[in-house]
Amino acid sequence: MLNPGRRGPAGARPELWIRERTGMMIATILAAEAVCARFGCMLPPEPQCVRAGPVAFVGIGREKWLALDDRP
Repeated sequence: MLNPGRRGPAGARPELWIRERTGMMIATILAAEAVCARFGCMLPPEPQCVRAGPVAFVGIGREKWLALDDRP
């Protein structure tokens, strides 16, 4: 596991930031139609992220998504 902080060459734009996230809920989505009806968004067919209010949906594979919610 990497420690939180900046990653990349010194003096250059950071290539990666790592930070701990607590209180986050993560769920795997397999029922896209139900999610689209509930949240009113289209889930991405490729690896990208869409938001519906405080919830982010990330395409992670063929007809598979992660739902991320970091509300307190």
